[in-house]
Amino acid sequence: MKKKEVFVINDVLDNMSRVSRLSSLYSSLKKSPEFSSNSATDDILRVSVVFIHSTLEEFLRGLAVELLPKADEKALNNIPLITESGRAEKFGLGSLARLKGKTIDEVITKSVESYYERSNFNNTADINALLKDLGIDNSKVKHHFPELNNLMNRRHLIVHRADKIKQLQENPDALVSITMEEVDKWQQIVAEFCAGIIGDVLEKNLLT
Repeated sequence: MKKKEVFVINDVLDNMSRVSRLSSLYSSLKKSPEFSSNSATDDILRVSVVFIHSTLEEFLRGLAVELLPKADEKALNNIPLITESGRAEKFGLGSLARLKGKTIDEVITKSVESYYERSNFNNTADINALLKDLGIDNSKVKHHFPELNNLMNRRHLIVHRADKIKQLQENPDALVSITMEEVDKWQQIVAEFCAGIIGDVLEKNLLT
């Protein structure tokens, strides 16, 4: 197996092992009379959701950085030049002055890296668009999209709203319930999704 392939796979495995260790910690605390009913114990599951989502995003970013520089013109049109900010748009020749001495390949690669360093995947439409640009077949993984959307929505609620149900006026600090079964399901789905994508990438030799 090639070095790039090992890196992409090991990154997923490493992050998933961190989630598994958190799950083990949660299970141990749930058996403890002192911590079983402590709200902080359930927060371990919320941290796990964030880690699972981060694993998915880092996996997709890694693929983008490795594969997008080799994509066609249409796929690269939405990537801003590294010297520019914001969305992709026309740029003056002067924008290239700071890039003197670099090859076109270097400029494309650095532009892709810069763009994906500050990009997020908020829904499966974003994921699908990237897969299409990379020439990756989604037919073997698209059945995971509904649950991936659920994962991303829950991660957003945890990170941006502290997992609170603001609509409940009688108890505005009420938390959305979370279970180990949900976390296990999302961990498994992300693992299967990444494995399916890697399978297509290896089959097409896209990382060569």
